[in-house]
Amino acid sequence: MAFLNELLNGFGQIFSAPFKSLDVFWILIPLLIMWFVLEVYFAKHKREELGWNTALANGITLGWITLEGMRYLFSTSPGDFWLRFVANIIILGYAVLIVYFSFTHKISPKWDFLLGSPTPVYYLGIFSVLWGFGILSITQYVLLDLIILFVIVVAVIKILRKSVKPFQGQSLLKK
Repeated sequence: MAFLNELLNGFGQIFSAPFKSLDVFWILIPLLIMWFVLEVYFAKHKREELGWNTALANGITLGWITLEGMRYLFSTSPGDFWLRFVANIIILGYAVLIVYFSFTHKISPKWDFLLGSPTPVYYLGIFSVLWGFGILSITQYVLLDLIILFVIVVAVIKILRKSVKPFQGQSLLKK
């Protein structure tokens, strides 16, 4: 029972975190809009795959979001600076890999598009903002909740993609 209470408490911390500093909404709102639009786009256009350029743009987006969190981190120097710094460096490294692989085409499109797809990129971006701005403390339960929440998000997106009817419009390029 204590384990379940800790998990529920962790979810409460995650969902209340953005309201601790309304400044983060200037970053979170555009992230959420971009994420939502991309997911709906790929749900409506089922035959279309993520392209190298979109994966590249997603990697750049994750990079600037992480750098923004690091800027805040350096300006405030919290007590857990090094932990937050290392976590942001790991996320920034992921963003750099996405940019590198997307730009150079060094790996197969399947893997690049998986790494640079909206779900992991924007999910990590939101985590990076909440973590970098110091409004979400990471405990073992919050970390477990973030993993559980990611699995739930992936499942919801899969359901969305299956339930949304594909776009039936006629292309302007076709004669």
